[in-house]
Amino acid sequence: YGGVILFDSNLASAEQTKQLTTKLQNLSTQSPLLIGVDEEGGQVARMKGFVLPPPSEAAIGRTGDPKQAKQWAEKTAGKLKTMGFNLNLAPVADIGSANERSYSNDPATVSRFVNGSLNGYRTAHLLATLKHFPGLGKGQADTHVDEVVVDADRDTLLREDVKPFQEAMGQFPPEAFAVMVTHVRYPAFDKENPASLSKAIMTDLLRGKLHYQGIVM
Repeated sequence: YGGVILFDSNLASAEQTKQLTTKLQNLSTQSPLLIGVDEEGGQVARMKGFVLPPPSEAAIGRTGDPKQAKQWAEKTAGKLKTMGFNLNLAPVADIGSANERSYSNDPATVSRFVNGSLNGYRTAHLLATLKHFPGLGKGQADTHVDEVVVDADRDTLLREDVKPFQEAMGQFPPEAFAVMVTHVRYPAFDKENPASLSKAIMTDLLRGKLHYQGIVM
């Protein structure tokens, strides 16, 4: 597989987006492309000029009803598929992230809503993405602009931040979702490398301990 992610600078209208994704697929002669977009909802949504974004994870979480996560995932997936996308870089499985990007501060609640969302994407036959492994909620800065270190101990990270990822892996087959790894450094797992460069996190923890065999980004 090859992959392409599109941003607002690439996307002018629904018709233009469909034409672009079709051209991209036609360029891939060996196998289908994964064509993805960040359509989380709330502040993190593309194509706002011509696609009504879903609510933020926090807004959905405040309903107290995981079926809302499923319904919004189905709606979002349906819209994306009409424009040629086959991958959404959502849902967020972090706990307590800023900017309304988490369903809850409670790991069990996040797990229920993440699983609801994955149910929706699977029903709609669109590949979802759990992010940001092994959990970005305890990070106190933006990895786009600064180094972020999470100093929580290993037991806390496994019990809290990793839990929604682990629960999803127990409920869904690996072909139902990809996992996006964060650039945060977690000394409890790896004293030197950020997660996105860490064998201890991507291989030993994600592939080994959690037995995940799907796509890792």
